[in-house]
Amino acid sequence: SPSRASVLAGKYPQRTGIAEVLNSKPTFDVAGLRRGEVSLARELQKAGYKTAAVGKWHLGSEAASRPRAQGFDEFYGFYSGWVDYYSQRYYTLGGNPGASGPPPQNIFHDFWDNEKEIYPEPQHQTALLGRRAVEFVRRQQAGQPFFLYLAFGAPHYPMMAPANCVERFPATMDRDRRLHLAMIADIDDQIGALRAELQRK
Repeated sequence: SPSRASVLAGKYPQRTGIAEVLNSKPTFDVAGLRRGEVSLARELQKAGYKTAAVGKWHLGSEAASRPRAQGFDEFYGFYSGWVDYYSQRYYTLGGNPGASGPPPQNIFHDFWDNEKEIYPEPQHQTALLGRRAVEFVRRQQAGQPFFLYLAFGAPHYPMMAPANCVERFPATMDRDRRLHLAMIADIDDQIGALRAELQRK
């Protein structure tokens, strides 16, 4: 989160005030980027660019920290640090109340199209994000400058990849290594589709 904030705000990570996002309890009221932050998206928006954030945000989920409050015309993705790749739910394992170990945490759904919570069809998250990125580029008019901030959630816990990507790697491989490579291959496919759309445009 601090490095992501640094890229978007043009500041050293420690000056963005974002480090606390990593230590916050996962809810939808997490402070992140400050209200009125100077951001790359906002400055490009002022210069006439269409701006979109697609994918993982993890820079705060309270209203002032959300992408559309930080200079993005569109947002499609999730606010937390990760979600399940098919159900789009955030969950962690925790101990029983009163027992030693980490406390149990709430399971919550976290996938959004602008300010509307959505429940997309059961499809791997990487494909959903890749498709939306391509759609955003396709919608831009000739001569319209645009800025697309695309942040895939993968490869990240929970390690999940579509079967067609897993099958590209030998079954004899270490299971975790195979899943990791499959998730990266899936990202490569989506980037390939995005590049093809840019070339077509």
